[in-house]
Amino acid sequence: MSQNQFWNLLAKKLAGEATAEEIQELEELMRVHPDCHYAAQHIEDIWGLKTKENPQPAEDAYLRHLNRMKKIGIAPPDSEDEETILANHHPNRNRKRILVFSLAGLAILAIALFFNPFKKRGEIPIPTTSEVLTRMGYRSTRLVLPDGSIVWLNAGSKLAYDKDFGTSRREVSLEGEAFFEVTKMPDLPFIVQAPGMQVKVLGTSFNVKSYLNESTTETSVIHGTVEVILKQKGQVFVVRPSDKLVLFNVNKNENKEQPTNLRVAFDKIRYFEKDSSVVETAWVENKLAFDAEPFAEVAMKMERWYAVKIIFEDEAIAQTRLTGTFTTESIEKALEALQFTYNFKCHINQNIITITK
Repeated sequence: MSQNQFWNLLAKKLAGEATAEEIQELEELMRVHPDCHYAAQHIEDIWGLKTKENPQPAEDAYLRHLNRMKKIGIAPPDSEDEETILANHHPNRNRKRILVFSLAGLAILAIALFFNPFKKRGEIPIPTTSEVLTRMGYRSTRLVLPDGSIVWLNAGSKLAYDKDFGTSRREVSLEGEAFFEVTKMPDLPFIVQAPGMQVKVLGTSFNVKSYLNESTTETSVIHGTVEVILKQKGQVFVVRPSDKLVLFNVNKNENKEQPTNLRVAFDKIRYFEKDSSVVETAWVENKLAFDAEPFAEVAMKMERWYAVKIIFEDEAIAQTRLTGTFTTESIEKALEALQFTYNFKCHINQNIITITK
């Protein structure tokens, strides 16, 4: 992949100058190289921060930093001097793109130092594992794996696979929640490694929820059939369409790898009466949905969705069962809407929310 092309397209997108064709090209580059999601997400994080009324001093500092990066040879590809010259004549048109390029340079340098700080100058480490992260506060991330399988990654989740994926084997590891649409390859099963269990399929669509801080791990099947193997006991369960396998009491040990005290139960996936959509996979469509779920469980979804921390001062309120669906609402609007139906109060202090009677 051309790093120059990737950063240029990302800069155009963030600056609002990319055409539909260029956005499509950027998405294709990120599809072929899922690692780009991580770097792009960090750049978009910084880009989305609120700016002061007069951003000129900060922008000038970025430009000075960009020039310093050029001198030591770590500037993003093709961030030539004429870009800086153009910015002086057309500040509104080019300033944003130059800032993105400078941030890109920082990202490239930081990633290189983080992954191998003791490499000799000029040596570039070859990664053996691809890893995609969707951080707290982000909605679903869509990516296409090398075998053509499509994965949606929920907030606060991580998906990893090695360089041989799609050739000698198809195996991914998951922390968090993901929805899979697996390409059929009868001779090469698709395997999801999650804490406490392994999910094996040939070609189907299913959802796996396995957050390390939650007491249950779930596999919900929409189409096809999956095989769930419990790592601790070696038990094998077959999960069919519209069914859900739930592992209760998944308490992690100090290494956060193996669960203890497993209890398994089958359940049915749930549908909303209003539009018959599936509750377990509503997040794929960027919906924060819950149906008669304890407030404590809804709170965990809200924490990932809005990047906040929710604290309960009353256990009875934490166990109150809530039903609702939110899409573009802020955390304040979502809580306000719930308060019309359910009796509770909340206090918001930056990103910490306290729920009381």
